[in-house]
Amino acid sequence: MRDSFAYTVTVEEIDPLPEAKYRVTVRNGTTTTHEVSLSEPYWEELTGESAAPDILVQQSFRFLLSHESNESILRRFSLQDIESYFPEYREVVRKMLSDM
Repeated sequence: MRDSFAYTVTVEEIDPLPEAKYRVTVRNGTTTTHEVSLSEPYWEELTGESAAPDILVQQSFRFLLSHESNESILRRFSLQDIESYFPEYREVVRKMLSDM
């Protein structure tokens, strides 16, 4: 696993819920920018509304960065897509949020 805290992750809201969009910038030597979408039902399902949507996005990037470099992360995707690549995502990100 990679050290996801070696990266600086900045989350900027483009559009709010119910169909939120975020611009995420990741820096660590190389800077990458990603556009991420998040539906309100998926946010509620993952967080029970206990974490703000931008915090979910940030922690989701921490999860991704623990598995791959920022250059390998898709430039545009929905948070819901992460589970297709990493089946453990839902369980791990919920734990990350509860540990905050």
